[in-house]
Amino acid sequence: LKPALQQTAFEAILKRPEATHALLDAVKAGSIDRKIFAPGDVARLRSHPNKGIARRANELFKVDNAAKDAIIAKLTPEVVKPGDAAKGKMLFTAACAVCHKLGELGALVGPPLDGMGAHGPAELLVHIVDPNREVDPSFWAFNITTKKGEVLQGVVTGENTATVMLATQTGLRELAKGDIEKRENTRRSLMPEGLDALGAENLRDILAFICGDAAKQFRILHLADAFTADSRGGVFAGPAANQGQVRLAKYGNVMVEGVPFFIQDAGKAANGANLIVLKGGPPGSMSDTFPAKVEVAVNVAAKRLQLLSGISGWGWPAVRDEVPVVKATVAYEGGEKEEFVLTNGVHFSDYIRPVEVPGSKYVEGITDGQQMRLLTLDLTKPGVVKTLTLESPAGNGTAPVIAAITADIAGKGPAAGKGDLSKRPPPPER
Repeated sequence: LKPALQQTAFEAILKRPEATHALLDAVKAGSIDRKIFAPGDVARLRSHPNKGIARRANELFKVDNAAKDAIIAKLTPEVVKPGDAAKGKMLFTAACAVCHKLGELGALVGPPLDGMGAHGPAELLVHIVDPNREVDPSFWAFNITTKKGEVLQGVVTGENTATVMLATQTGLRELAKGDIEKRENTRRSLMPEGLDALGAENLRDILAFICGDAAKQFRILHLADAFTADSRGGVFAGPAANQGQVRLAKYGNVMVEGVPFFIQDAGKAANGANLIVLKGGPPGSMSDTFPAKVEVAVNVAAKRLQLLSGISGWGWPAVRDEVPVVKATVAYEGGEKEEFVLTNGVHFSDYIRPVEVPGSKYVEGITDGQQMRLLTLDLTKPGVVKTLTLESPAGNGTAPVIAAITADIAGKGPAAGKGDLSKRPPPPER
């Protein structure tokens, strides 16, 4: 078949299990070269709702999971180099726009990519090479088989008592529930594996287009390995919601005074955690069991680090002592270090309501009736920052919280928290 007809034929074959088995027979026999299948087509075969087809496809198109980290390690130094965004736009249109929307370009089948540029090419590469490593449940792929035998795969975008809306790679389908024979949640991404086959240069150009200027100004730090607590329950006195819950009101990509942040939804996190809460608070409290120290990878040169933080359990004015709450240690690639001591009543105040302190700035709308603050670390040394270590001092009577961190590469974000200590409101009388 001519290339223009191959995809049409594949779509028709995929809807009929008998025809799909025959296709796999031809691949196994060598009469059809497996190399002609695009990564998306392979993914659809490997996750086919017919278990026999899926099993055979997985045997024929084996994915070496152990090799993915090696592929990422090999490609990362290449994709972080400057790319050709104009060429990347053309490649994006051909390879990505069928499922992803960026600006006015593309379709909303998979996650929208607006605002993702600040995550940087290295982090986005991981999701391209290994799309099932961390999948947002909102974009799990569903297999649906109709009573007429038609097989469909896509993302459920809407549902009522009578119909299901399914976004597929070929368009949006409205299905009557009475016509559905079987419905299966694969808990996998609709995005195919194997896109590393595009090669380093093409991936670099695609990522240059996706990231745009945002990656030159800011870099959202990936905190998944540092998170210690789940905002869906209490994080201070105990696990119940009435035992000190940080009630987040926004998730995903958010802008705070021109700085992009990413606030993780615990329900979509692989380990169910979305806050860094460090050890502190009264003995026997839940927060007293958390780690005293966490380390965050940075791997970018920056003039400032911007933190959505500045709140704590039993913070000012509940505890009125101006004592260290967090020691932040910035480690540079050359071996130098820079330390910042963040203090109760200066940088941090109690989480429960807005309480002004001069070393950070209240941010409206991040929490539900409580507070989140913007806190800035001004870096004085040049060079790439390798890591940021956050440590709660021994005997800390407060439990500090960090929700998100962004490296301010160009120093264009605000220098939050340069207020006058003398203007801090006095604590209420006990």
